[in-house]
Amino acid sequence: MGNYHYKAFISYSHKDHRWGRWLHRRLESYRIPKHLLEASGGSIGVVEVGGAAVSDFARLKPIFRDREELGAADSLGEKIEQALLASENLIIICSPQAAKSKWVNQEILSFKRQGRGGNIFCVIVEGEPFSGGDNECFPPALRYEIDPEGKLTDSPAEPLASDLRSNGDGKRLGLLKLIAGMLDVKLDDLVQRDMQRNRQRVMAITLGASSIVLAMTTLTGFAVSARKEADARRNDAEGLIEFMLTDLKDKLEPVGRLDALDGVSKKAIDYYNGYPKSTTQCDPAGRLARATQLAASIAQSSGNMTALEKYASAAFEITKTKILKCGTRPVDIYDHAQSSFWKGYDAYLKGNTDIAETYFLAYRDLALELVQKEPNKPEHKIELAYANSNLGSLLYGTGKYEDALKIFEREMVIYTQLIKSDSNFNELIDEYADTFGWIGLSHSRLGNSDLAKNSHKKAISVAEDGLKQTDVNTWELLFVQATSMRNLSSLHFQDGEYIQSLKVGQQSQELLLRLVNHDPNNQSWIIGLAYAQGVLLKTYRGMENRMAFDILHLELQATLAKFPDDSDIPNQKFFQNLSFEKGE
Repeated sequence: MGNYHYKAFISYSHKDHRWGRWLHRRLESYRIPKHLLEASGGSIGVVEVGGAAVSDFARLKPIFRDREELGAADSLGEKIEQALLASENLIIICSPQAAKSKWVNQEILSFKRQGRGGNIFCVIVEGEPFSGGDNECFPPALRYEIDPEGKLTDSPAEPLASDLRSNGDGKRLGLLKLIAGMLDVKLDDLVQRDMQRNRQRVMAITLGASSIVLAMTTLTGFAVSARKEADARRNDAEGLIEFMLTDLKDKLEPVGRLDALDGVSKKAIDYYNGYPKSTTQCDPAGRLARATQLAASIAQSSGNMTALEKYASAAFEITKTKILKCGTRPVDIYDHAQSSFWKGYDAYLKGNTDIAETYFLAYRDLALELVQKEPNKPEHKIELAYANSNLGSLLYGTGKYEDALKIFEREMVIYTQLIKSDSNFNELIDEYADTFGWIGLSHSRLGNSDLAKNSHKKAISVAEDGLKQTDVNTWELLFVQATSMRNLSSLHFQDGEYIQSLKVGQQSQELLLRLVNHDPNNQSWIIGLAYAQGVLLKTYRGMENRMAFDILHLELQATLAKFPDDSDIPNQKFFQNLSFEKGE
């Protein structure tokens, strides 16, 4: 352990400042596993100044990130030089911008000249290492060794690197690889602990949901015992339900807990179906509608079509009645718009396109009414974008590709305006990327292969940029990215570009495997994985790679076995035709 004030110095191009902030925050907030601290005698994570430990022994701190403006100076500023000397490790955020940065290169050289090249760690966020040209992400001082005089040589270096990109290690694993290198411990030790912490976090949220359900049940019991007490208890219970359908739902969705969400929705439905409502029926009916719509959403994600029809129909009847009794308040219009969507989506999944179109048009008209009533509310414009998406998908599914393309482009205008107007709409990035995907599919059907490929590449690029944000739905964005990769792979295959098809197809499969491992109950993700594996199989067949084909074919059968017994997906023609000898 050296005489260092900082655990690490983060070097980056100012154009990558968001990555610098993200990494700085993640490193300083990371808590070193207790068993590693005990095994090291408490020395891991500690830095010293004059022989005295100054950092939190359980954390990787302090980390130096901020730098002074160097302007047109010829050398690093005194503050930077001192910080480099006082840092145990040097972390380089690698990107094409960093590779061109004079100051990042000088910071690497300065660190190497101190004889500490083994303590330099690379974090790839964009570009390709050792690729040369505009896409190179390693600065020259990383790519080559230095001589005894501190000058760069022609001898190539082998820097330690983790890849935060979604098609590399990903943010979570990439961060753990970096931390393992800094602590000089096995990566597996950190991965296992990270998985344990994640399980504990999900368990805590789930237990919180259970506690709320128990509290709600107790309050309900009190409410039926005495009428005077009932009103107060009912208000408390309904407040809990509102929390369950809003804040708690928002916490459970990102961690992919369909089981806990299902419990939330059904408890709320049981409450409103079995307990007298307050005198004003509109608000309780709205909560019942939202709980029923949530149940429909979970049924669809779980592949339970019977439950989807049940909850979609129930929600529609509730909101239709609410519109008649409560008038046309924006909240009532919104609730009925959501119910119209679920009725239409249920019909769409069953192949009843005429019925689906009726409900999707009703959804679109209700969204337009919301925009007209409150034109300054962005959430109403978002609903209009969603409604266009549904209609576009329906037109695409019925072969009206030109009409579908026009609607998707109209939807794209809405998302572009919203995202550019306010960074708070980063949660729309998955929808924004998905719209590029649909535009790509429409171009593909119209025979515009190049336009289709460009649209899918744009979808992938938007998703990659979105994953760098901290306020996006990571899992849904990964699914959109994986889906566009699969479609791009299919286009390359159709054009006989097998190498490109293989590369993108493998990336798609890797992302979808991550998603399915995260939530094995999400049927949409499993379907996506099956189709990605199917496209890869066709590519292997085109490349006449029998061994790879046979291995992947076994994996596909395992994926298809995950579907319910009543699902017709394993018997679809697409999968039945996937043998090595059989053509399309």
